[in-house]
Parts: sequence; C-alpha cells; structure tokens
Amino acid sequence: MFQNIYKIYTKLSSKRTWPVLLLGVLVLSGLVIILFNSSAKVAYQTKFEQTFNISQKLKSFHVPAVSIAVIYQGQIDWAQAYGTAQKETLIPAQSDTLFQACSLSKPVSALAILELIQTGKLDIDKDINGFLRGWHVLRTSFSSAPVTLRKLLSHTAGFQTGRRPMYPQGHPLPTTLQILTGSSPALSGALELEFIPGQKFQYSGAGYTVIQLILEEYYQKPFSELIKAHVLEPLKMENSTFVYPVPFDMHGKIAFGYNEQGNSMPYPYYNIADLTAGGLWTTPRDLAKFILEIQKAMENHGKILTQPMVIEMLTPLHDSFGLGLRVGGSGKNAWFAHGGDNAGYKALIFGFKNQGMGAVIMTNSDNGWSLCLEILEAIALLYNWPIKPPQSF
Repeated sequence: MFQNIYKIYTKLSSKRTWPVLLLGVLVLSGLVIILFNSSAKVAYQTKFEQTFNISQKLKSFHVPAVSIAVIYQGQIDWAQAYGTAQKETLIPAQSDTLFQACSLSKPVSALAILELIQTGKLDIDKDINGFLRGWHVLRTSFSSAPVTLRKLLSHTAGFQTGRRPMYPQGHPLPTTLQILTGSSPALSGALELEFIPGQKFQYSGAGYTVIQLILEEYYQKPFSELIKAHVLEPLKMENSTFVYPVPFDMHGKIAFGYNEQGNSMPYPYYNIADLTAGGLWTTPRDLAKFILEIQKAMENHGKILTQPMVIEMLTPLHDSFGLGLRVGGSGKNAWFAHGGDNAGYKALIFGFKNQGMGAVIMTNSDNGWSLCLEILEAIALLYNWPIKPPQSF
C-alpha cells in the first residue's frame, strides 16, 4: 500500500506535473480567500440587520422602502433593499429596484462636463455665453461678472434656488431650451440672474439645467443619451437611466413615491425635465459605483476623471462645496457627500476621499430623510468610521 502511495507521489512530483500542483494550490487558496471575504460581508450585513431594526424603523418613519449599499475596502461590500417598492400591488423592494436619485443627479451629471473640461474641450473659467448657441445669460445689472462652468458647478453662478418643477404624468415635457426661456409647456419662468456671479453660494438646480443645455449643444444629443454613453456605461451603472417618461417595461422595477405619512401621492411619481438637477433613476449599488469612481480617480485609476480633475472637483470653494459635491474633513478623514430631495423620495451618498469607505441610502417617502441619517450613523458605527457623518448635506 505504502509503495503505491509513494509511486503516486513520485509521479505527481515530476517536473511535468508540478505546475499543475502549484495551480491547484493557488486555486484552493483563492477559494479560501473568496469564502473568507464572502463570510465577512455576510457578517457585516447580518450584524447591521441584527442591531438596526429596519422593519420597525420603516414603520415608525412611514417609509415604505429603503435601499442601501455599503463600500468597504474599496469595493461594494453589500447592497440590500427592505420594505415595499409599490404598496398598491405589494411589490417588494429589491436591490435592483430603481429610486429617484433627486439631487444626487447633480454630481453624476457633473462627471460629463468635467470630462470635457479636463480634455480641454471646454474652459471652466470662460464666460459660458461664448459657447452657448440657443440661449444666453441676459446682460443685466447682475452681469458685471461672467457666468462660468466653475460657478455653475459650485452653485455660485447667481441663479435662483429651490426645487425645480416636477411634471404630473400626462403633462407634456419641455425641452431644455423651453425650460430656460420659460416657454410652454415649461412650468418655470425664464431663467435670470439674482445676484452677481461668484458673489456668494446659493444652491441652484437651475444652474445645472444650464449645464444640461451646454452638454446637449456640444454633443448634439438629448441629455439622456449622452449621459448614458459618457457616464453610465463607462461606470457600468446598468440599472440607471435619465429617460422620461419612464418606459412601460420599467414600471415594475421602480419604487413609487409616498408622502410624509407613507400614503400615495396624486401620482406614483412625477416626471422630471431638469434632468441634471434631479432626473436620475438608479439604485444604491449603481451610485456606489459613482463613489468608487471618485475614490479610484484619487488614486489615478478613474475610468472618467483624472487625478488632477477629481482633486479640483473635491476642493471646497464656497460653503464647503466643490464642483458638484459637498466636501469636508481633512487628511485621511476628508469626505464628499450629497443629499437628494424630490417629491416622494429622499436619498444621500457619502464617501471618504482616501479610505475606500462610503454608503448610499435611498428611500421612497417624503419622510425618508431622518431614516437616511439614522442608517448612515449606524453604518458609521458598524464599520468604525474615523468620524461621525454630517447631519447636513
């Protein structure tokens, strides 16, 4: 018996077979690592679910559904949805259920214009009237300083604040040009300056609609098409779209929006024409890929942004705001974030610049903001974040 075992060992130890043995050892080692990492992920998610009573929180906050994605060690650690996406038909929320991203649309859209800036195709500090064709910033008493892309991205261009109009289902959707000129069927008036550009910070969705027109005129394509080609597809955000009205075959995948009491609104959701300001349908997993793009670009491995461009993006200008994102902290604790608020939806993203950690939380209720903040704080404790997340986005 021992002689047979020795013969087998001798045969396997020959020069011809040792590479096969080595490959086998490497494969087994890889499987052990994968299994270990998978169990670690399950452990974190399980611990979160054990310590944070999701079902009770959904009930107490009148939020039908919440969807979460967590980034740890430079990758998506886990993503999970809880609750009901559509109460009327009891469709449960899944990790691939789409929510309105609200103002999280702004930093995602910013990537498209930053790509043009970093390649020298557009100048971030030139007067935008120099490359706009169908619409121009009116020369008024406020126009002593030019409107630039830097000012638009950092909300210092001088345009109006407040939520952009949302359109009832069945209402015709205006073009970007109609929005800016206040022409029918737009539900907003003509866009005008309210103060001297660069004078102060004033959060403005309207300013991002100007960016929408600049991109459409540059690429000669609808925004939903160009953003898909230049941002969503490169980042593999496969469950994301800026298309309105929502295609019929997508209706079963979206989370309907609900009011502060968790009851139905006049419409399951409102259509958005100011796409850059708040028109993205997406999932936390896809938005986590956006966060990872920022973090990888900081390491000079971005798919869209270069390291110099992302550093400029995350440099605070006014009111702790960079080019599309709110920023804070310093050194290893530096972070970027953004909040989102549409009728029936609340959401947030938070990520560290250099630590490979972050989170995305999306809800389908007007009362979802407090829940988002509680979940973010719970994640911070679970993953031992070096700082407490901000309460304002």
